[in-house]
Formats: sequence, structure tokens, C-alpha cells
Amino acid sequence: MFNEKIKLSEEIVREIIDENYDLGEILSITPLESGHESDNVKFSTKKGDFVLKLYVYPNLDQFQDRMNEYELLHEYGVKVPIPIKNKKKVFVTSYDEKNLLVVLTFISGEPIYREDEPLMYSWMKWFGKQFGIFHNKSKQIPFELYKQKMKNGESYELPLPPGDWILQLYNEREFLLPEHDKNKEIIEAFEQFLVDVEESDLSQLTTGIAHGDMMPGNFLKKNEELKGILDFGGGYYSLMADIGRWLMYTKLYKPEVKNYFKDFILPYLEHSEIPVKELKSLTLFLRSTAYLQYFYYAYRIHNNITQGLEEDELEDSEVYNWRGFNDGIKFVEIFSKIDNNYFYDLATQV
Repeated sequence: MFNEKIKLSEEIVREIIDENYDLGEILSITPLESGHESDNVKFSTKKGDFVLKLYVYPNLDQFQDRMNEYELLHEYGVKVPIPIKNKKKVFVTSYDEKNLLVVLTFISGEPIYREDEPLMYSWMKWFGKQFGIFHNKSKQIPFELYKQKMKNGESYELPLPPGDWILQLYNEREFLLPEHDKNKEIIEAFEQFLVDVEESDLSQLTTGIAHGDMMPGNFLKKNEELKGILDFGGGYYSLMADIGRWLMYTKLYKPEVKNYFKDFILPYLEHSEIPVKELKSLTLFLRSTAYLQYFYYAYRIHNNITQGLEEDELEDSEVYNWRGFNDGIKFVEIFSKIDNNYFYDLATQV
């Protein structure tokens, strides 16, 4: 039986593929970097290169929908990994009551990681172009078609930030939040944020299948050619939410790198035409990422979650989770001071 800390061994990978997929004999197996949600292994057969992803404690219907998103994005020309159906002709394989598995095609290419800021900023025009191309294709996908593809399509509604899960954690804050002298201040700021969202006309923004957690490392390239975009899971949403997340990861909210934001946003707008006034919403979406960080790591601390940590980090999981929680507080404080029209004003300059 798997548990939260177990890794995919070569023996288990062979067992899973042989029993559940018609992909032929495995020729090689290579472990890949794990994430907060999954453990990942690359394997190769005569039919090609694939990635086996194991997810701990996911919701089956939601996970099936995520694979349907990949299939739909692929049909509309977005360069994404293609989910592979198993012998039962479905995308998701249940290993046991706590673990689900999927297989996707492997995309080769080089990532540009955000930790290398000089390199990342030097590619910001390229990122803006690829982001725009992706969003231009994504927004062509009709919401009605998206709902038809989803397992729970009839229950889908277009969400506004910060999302139902964060609101649920907020409602459970009295027993969820770890003790911290900043909690009262952050909760008051969050409640004002909810008022700001309600007073803004976010329901009129351009929508499509959003990525949900877009960062530089999710773009794989060979020279200047985009090979693919990884790790989707955002649902059908305002596409400005993707850019808000991008701003957090790339630190484009900092005044000293505002020219790199201009480098990014101009090619984006050239490849994905939208009313420029939509960029007035970016500050709200950026703030939403801070509250997601704050409540997510509070949830990890409360439940002592270690998924996504490397073996040498497991003993210090509490330190890791607390660092993420404190970063969330820092982001709330920084993002709350950014003028609502800051990104819109920069964009109109270009």
C-alpha cells in the first residue's frame, strides 16, 4: 500500500504499466522531480516516452476532469502532454483507495527556472509571446463545450477569486490557523480583499482553461521553440488569474523590474488581444495568490502534510511548512501596498 511518503520504485512502475496499460515492454525508467501533489517517473517503451504520475488522496472526479482538460487543450492546439487511456479506456487508474495514477506523453525540452533571475528576465519577451499564444487558443474553447467534457459539468460555475477552497479554509480559521501575531492583521486584510472583489466587475473578464499555477519552469523549450507546457490544473477561469500567478513567481510586481513586466506584457497583448482595461484586475489576482499561499501552508501545518518534500527535507517538514506560511504573510503585506492600477498603467505605456 502507498502512503503519503512512499516513492514510485522501478518494480512498482513496471507492475502498474504491465497490468493497466497497452504500451509494450518498458525499456527504461527514470525518476523525475516530485511536486506537492504527485510523484513522477519517466519511462520509455517502443511506443514512445511517457510520464507516470501518482497522486495521493485526490478526488477521483476532479482528477478525471483534469485529464479531460489536457485532452481539450490538445484538441485546440495547445502544446500539452497528452493523457493516455488505460486498458479500461479511461484516463485515471486507481491503485488503491488513497492513490490515483495517470500516464501522459513525455515532453522533452529545457526549462528556465525562476531561481536564475537574470536568465529568466532575459527570456521575458519570449515568455510573453508563448503565454499569449496559449491564452489565445484557450479562450477559443467555449464554456459549454468545457462543461460537456467534464465529469461533473452540470455543477461547474465560473469562480471568482479567491476560490471556494480558500473560503472554506477561511471559515475554518479559528482551529486551522497556527498561532501567529500577524493572523488578525492578515484576516482583516483578507476580508477587505473579499469586499474589493465583490465591488469589481471580474465576471466580465476574458475566460478560458487557465493553467492555475503558471511559472517559468512549466514552459519547456528547445532553443526558442516551445515544446510544451506542463502541470495544468486551473479549471475554466479568468485568464488574468494566470498572469497574476506569474507575477508572483517572477517577482514582476517589484518596481525595480517594471521594464521586464513591459517586456512580458507587450508580446502577450500582441498574441492574445483583450481589452487592456482587463489588466486593472491584475492586482486583485496577485493578492489572491498571497492568500492562497497563506491558507495553503496553514492547512499543511495543521495536517502535518509532507507531500512534495524531498527525502532529506522530511525531518524538517514543519520548518518547511512554516517558511511557506510566513512567506504568505510577507506576500500579503507587500501586495496590499501595490496600487490597483499599477500594472494597467505600465501596460498602457507600451
